[in-house]
Amino acid sequence: MTWLSRAAVGATALAAALSHLFLDGGTAGWAPLELPLVLLALLVTLPHGAADAAAPYLRSLRLTWGTYAGLGLAYATLAALIWTVSRSVPLLGLTLLVVLSVAHFGAGEVTFHRETGAPLPRAWGASAGLISGLVVVVLPLVAHPGQSASWILQVVPAWRDSPPLGADGRLLMIAAGGAAVLIAVAGAGLAAYAWRTGRRGPATELALLTACALLAPPVVTIAVYLAAWHSPRHLALLRRDAAYARRPLLPLCLAAAAATAGAVVALVVLVRLAGDAGLASVLREQIWLVTALTVPHGLVVAWLDRTRVSRLS
Repeated sequence: MTWLSRAAVGATALAAALSHLFLDGGTAGWAPLELPLVLLALLVTLPHGAADAAAPYLRSLRLTWGTYAGLGLAYATLAALIWTVSRSVPLLGLTLLVVLSVAHFGAGEVTFHRETGAPLPRAWGASAGLISGLVVVVLPLVAHPGQSASWILQVVPAWRDSPPLGADGRLLMIAAGGAAVLIAVAGAGLAAYAWRTGRRGPATELALLTACALLAPPVVTIAVYLAAWHSPRHLALLRRDAAYARRPLLPLCLAAAAATAGAVVALVVLVRLAGDAGLASVLREQIWLVTALTVPHGLVVAWLDRTRVSRLS
């Protein structure tokens, strides 16, 4: 297990233990620290996505300024399109965010473990990535449906009086419980198989994430995963790419810093346009911004992963 993995495991265990002291808001409302925690986690994750700006640099592509600007414009245009659609059709936007997050996080876990010499079991095929993504995205939501609903209603307040598709609360609770059991069993099964085949690091991590998703509030699991697992691991892989390509890190850091600043400015503008300076409004606009950026970011990361495999194989 790498030092990065040990740090993530420690942060997750500590956060899960403290969550019941400081973040147990139940189903009736939020604990005072929940909103600041999720906003901080989302802000911390922005640089890892902003590093997309350095993708051509990491692959030693010689692009003209016009081509580079065109790629940036295409990235921003796709994000703007997804942002518009998500705000106009919230059900589609949230569904897109969950599905893409499952795929992106799952692929990220598979790639990180493969590149650090402890790949997830090949016998499980693509399901290893799918299970990993479901554990960190869907399991926290379905294991705590009441708390998840309170968050979703903050993102889409109109659903308080008119739930999407005429959703029946009782049926949703039953479905959530069934989904939680299935995902937890799948996560435990993959962790047990990884342990038996000598992959102790990935097995321990997956078991801890499964337990955290079941026991801690969903805000804790998702926020800690974003800030302590996904983002640092993605940046660590980019750092390895830079070293492999014999590229200095400064341009990568500058590109990430500039793109992060742009994303923060965009968030401030969106909140101003929303006309409400409250934390709930900031969260709402940040969720839609993250949804919009997830699509082009996922495409860039998929390209980086594919070209990384072809270079190392």
